[in-house]
This record gives sequence, structure tokens and C-alpha cells, in this order.
Amino acid sequence: MILRTVITVLALAASAFADDFAVVVNKSNAAAHISKVQLRRMVMGEMNAWPAGGKVLVLLAGPGDPARAAMLKTICGMSESDFVKYIAQKAFGGNGAAPKVLPSTGVVLKVVQLTPGGIGIVAPGDVNETVKVLPIE
Repeated sequence: MILRTVITVLALAASAFADDFAVVVNKSNAAAHISKVQLRRMVMGEMNAWPAGGKVLVLLAGPGDPARAAMLKTICGMSESDFVKYIAQKAFGGNGAAPKVLPSTGVVLKVVQLTPGGIGIVAPGDVNETVKVLPIE
């Protein structure tokens, strides 16, 4: 009984943040899903290659984008200001790649569509048929 309750709570928690943002990749990407840990490591610049090979390019809309804010809070456990400080420190130290910040989710979708290793964070309502959505496990 307790195990079922725990599983139900975890499933509800996963679906709760899935409505706030979507993870999109190029249609040619071999990945069928992504774990929270993998996504966090990619966004934080700690994982620069896909498990099946190929360079990762993380693409985000600018600060203030609701999908970006939801992903930072849920996946990275950070506020926008914490994330900006973290990325600045990484850049100053010369280690790790920072996400590419683009002007809008429309541009994020277009660059993901054109970039085999691209991974973007967008609002679920912005997803279109030019990209593939990766479920988060």
C-alpha cells in the first residue's frame, strides 16, 4: 500500500512539471527519453555529449521566459539569478559550456530543428512537428 502511494505521488510530481516546460530535440536524435540528472548536467554544462555520441548544444530562451524559469526551478533547483551567477562563474573559470541563449522559443525551436545535437526548453504549447519531444524520467 505504501509503495503504491509513493509511486502515485512520484507520477503526479513528474506530470506536474511536465506541463510547465517541454524538452525538445532534433528529429534525428536517437534519444527516446532523458533523465532529470542528464538534463540538469547538460544545462549546467557538466555533460557535453549525448550518451549515443555527438555534441550537446543546450538552447534556452532568455531570462523571463516561463518555461526556462520552470526548468531551472524544477531540474536545477535554482532561481534565474542563481543560474546567471553559476554560468558566469563557470565562464570565468573556463570550464564547461554555457547554454546558448536565444531571443525567443520560436528561435529555440528553429535552431533545434537545424542542429542534430541541439536540446531546447520551450513551453509545451510552443512545440510543433519540426522537433521531437523527450519525456523526462
